[in-house]
Amino acid sequence: MPAEPPALTATVKYNPHLWGPAELRAIFVVRTRELEDLLRLLRGTAPEAMPQHLLITGARGMGKTTLLRRLALAVEDDPALAAGWVPVTFPEEQYTVSTLAELWRNVLDALADTRERQGAPAAELDQLDREIARIGDLSAAEREGAALASLDAWVRTNERRLLLLIDSTDLLLANLAGTTEAGAPKSAKTGQGTPIDGGATPLWRLRKTLSHDSAIFWLGASYQSLESNHAYQDAFWDFFQLIELRALTVAEMREAMLALARTFGAGRGLTGEAAVQEMARNLDTRPERLKALRAITGGNPRTTVMLYELFAAGGADDVHSDLRRLLDTMTPLYKARMETLSDQARKLLAHLMEHWAPISARGLGEVSGIATNTVSGQLARLEAEGLVEKARLSGTKRTGYQAAERLFNVWYLMRYASRRLRQRLTWLVEFMRLWFSGEELTQLAHSRAAEHANGRLCCGDQLEYSRAVGLALPDGHAERYRLLQSHLWLGNRDLARQALDRLAETAAAGNRDAFARLKEQAQECHGIGLGSALRDLMTEGTWADFLQPFALALGAAAAADPEDALAGAPPELRTLAEEVLADLRPPGNAPAQPR
Repeated sequence: MPAEPPALTATVKYNPHLWGPAELRAIFVVRTRELEDLLRLLRGTAPEAMPQHLLITGARGMGKTTLLRRLALAVEDDPALAAGWVPVTFPEEQYTVSTLAELWRNVLDALADTRERQGAPAAELDQLDREIARIGDLSAAEREGAALASLDAWVRTNERRLLLLIDSTDLLLANLAGTTEAGAPKSAKTGQGTPIDGGATPLWRLRKTLSHDSAIFWLGASYQSLESNHAYQDAFWDFFQLIELRALTVAEMREAMLALARTFGAGRGLTGEAAVQEMARNLDTRPERLKALRAITGGNPRTTVMLYELFAAGGADDVHSDLRRLLDTMTPLYKARMETLSDQARKLLAHLMEHWAPISARGLGEVSGIATNTVSGQLARLEAEGLVEKARLSGTKRTGYQAAERLFNVWYLMRYASRRLRQRLTWLVEFMRLWFSGEELTQLAHSRAAEHANGRLCCGDQLEYSRAVGLALPDGHAERYRLLQSHLWLGNRDLARQALDRLAETAAAGNRDAFARLKEQAQECHGIGLGSALRDLMTEGTWADFLQPFALALGAAAAADPEDALAGAPPELRTLAEEVLADLRPPGNAPAQPR
């Protein structure tokens, strides 16, 4: 057998065919039940029996391609199966195939590649190459029958059947369904006597071949069941036995993480069992994170591979940068998901993700301007594709819809949402509460408050992150109030008022820490040019009287003559206002300029 290709030094997300055999064996730990089921079916297919053709279905990233690759390897590793079957693999998308003649010629090409990799004799490879070249010289009407006859001759000569592992079967059949055959094949027979009806459509001819030729076992993969596409549902309705790949459980995700660590390392240069132990320590120290991982990824294996790298690094000092880097890594996958949708489906999915919380079909129709019955049909398709899922509408027993993978939704909002939508931050707050413990949130809040005080947080997205940290803290937590200035910076007066009212209420009840934090908030807001905004907020609402000294101090700090600004204030108010003003504007400092 030829030597195995060199091992990769990093994970791959979009090209499972790049895994080396040893790596694929090592990291394949979560679809073992499906693999054993497929191997059992192969072993149970008698030599002359017609195989029950199979279709593996599942959302994008659920591991269909990896399962097909691992099955091919398992067949080659099993002497009994390898003696009767040749697993033939193809690129995930066969862009050059639009006719059956091209499909069967591609099978010959892929068979030659497989046999070369398996170390076949040069004479066998030369014969396959000559057949491929000969078929190319024939007329369009002759190629389909000639390619099938060549495949049949190879099977009879080598006494091994073909296991065709056809990824993206749905796209391939859609291409064949759209074929306009200028050179349709004439009625003929292959070497086995299988009839070719030149008057039938390509899909019906393909079905006829698969139904009559016991030497070909079609094991395909599709992100949707074929019945959902009218272009080929008639020819292949109820033809394939379906095997559905479902989302990973928390336990399966943990197992996958450990397998990836064993193969690709973890921590600072750890490999092998040391890397496994380090990954296990990271996961077991923070078990809520793995549950969060399951919640935000929807149990998607491809996304799990991406998030493994975040876990393997063992954490970073700037978690916001980690989140940005993670979402940037996910961009090719998520962008492709959006671009493959029809215009109407893409519009509806975008509106649904902007809403974040579950929304009804009627509500989605209202915000999108699309009729409810049309919305319902599109949602059914998006659900079949694994992009949306049903969820309980808040405060009711009715069912609505939300994005199935919450990280996909976070990515969309961070990349495309308007400032107005981002200000709600419900999505980021939910992510924070899932991802961080209460202690970590407190530490993050302390860190962010210090950065605010030092003037280091000047960018909008940094302030968004800080605000989310504050909102994610439990109600009544002291650190929530340190981030009042980020509410004001983002222009969300409602949330700023709520934070200010809670703080004022606590301070008015005699809480000295809350009173001190009011002074800190006034100082920090004034320091970053938000003093006038905070002053205006303090003069409104239930606690305006209590907050009057702080509002007076903020007004005086921005005035050219602070003494004049405080003139006429009652003594009891002026005393406290001067105390606050001393912190806001030490002697000799110029008034802060509004931003």
